[in-house]
Amino acid sequence: MSTTEQHAAPAEPDPGAVNAELRRYLADHAAPLACADALLRDLDGRLLIVDPTYKDGWDLPGGMVGDELLADALARELREELGIDAETGRLLAMDAVPADRLG
Repeated sequence: MSTTEQHAAPAEPDPGAVNAELRRYLADHAAPLACADALLRDLDGRLLIVDPTYKDGWDLPGGMVGDELLADALARELREELGIDAETGRLLAMDAVPADRLG
């Protein structure tokens, strides 16, 4: 194997296949879609990240907002994903992506 082959970037997933499954999932949610994620740190300053079973890659704990306030959605997601009751703090950031860039 050549050096170029060893360091080649991983193949990108087929966006059509990934988005088809995601589109089916999101079709059950009211628009506009919103997510709430948490930055959780321990006393040593380490950041908690999770490896969700429903998608590839590491992420912050959190998830989709239903018919609820952002802080309530985040608290619910933390209970569901981590089994913890956490008091949410202030909003740190907002971001948006184009509608055709699901996920």
